[in-house]
Amino acid sequence: MYNLIIEDCVSQSTILHGFTAYFGNGISINWIEFDSVSDTDVLLEYILIKGDFNVSLNVYTEMEIELPKLAGFISMSLHTDIIISDEGLDPFSWILISSDGTHKTVSQIAADENEFRIKR
Repeated sequence: MYNLIIEDCVSQSTILHGFTAYFGNGISINWIEFDSVSDTDVLLEYILIKGDFNVSLNVYTEMEIELPKLAGFISMSLHTDIIISDEGLDPFSWILISSDGTHKTVSQIAADENEFRIKR
């Protein structure tokens, strides 16, 4: 599973369009349905959150994905900032990918459950 935390409250159809543009027509992409089995190549789970960022997007696939590359493409396509894991041991350290393609490390501020705040 991969996770992208999206700043703006972008619609599911807009996100799906961005993923289709990234992967191309040969890869099937759909929203996850927990009550059914799927052979879709990429399943997406959309969760609304509070704070500085509004959507937590889980990406389920057996394909190997270069997460910074995917997040950069989606960030530019949706014209919004995205946060991804920095893969480090500190659970409060993240990578902020701006819609202009720049990357920088940011720190998460401890907040209530389902609320995501960062120090920029």
